[in-house]
Amino acid sequence: EEALQKSKESFQHLLPDGLQTDHHFLLSLSKPDTNESIGYFWYHFDENHPQKEAFIYNFLIFEPYRGQGLGRRALESLEKHVKKQGVKKLSLHVFAHNKRAIHLYQQAMYDITDINMSKDII
Repeated sequence: EEALQKSKESFQHLLPDGLQTDHHFLLSLSKPDTNESIGYFWYHFDENHPQKEAFIYNFLIFEPYRGQGLGRRALESLEKHVKKQGVKKLSLHVFAHNKRAIHLYQQAMYDITDINMSKDII
């Protein structure tokens, strides 16, 4: 219940004008052969950013379509798409427990730029 409330607050903060929020882009992903929806991207890019960096807030391939190479193809398509906008660097955050995503990003040549660590003290 608390997580849902925090999620709503986060979305309201990041997307105050919903889909019309400046510099935020939400893209639907569809399977090439059938055009069925397989996931989405949400990224932020402000063309005035000095390093021309875009940040991927969310990238999701729906469960039935995972493990088929579609995530890799989606990232390649996103790179081509943002390059046309003038993006020179794509960044994102991935949780350490999400081994599948880490593997995908490393295959796509993303570099680890930061590591947070924690320890539960019981």
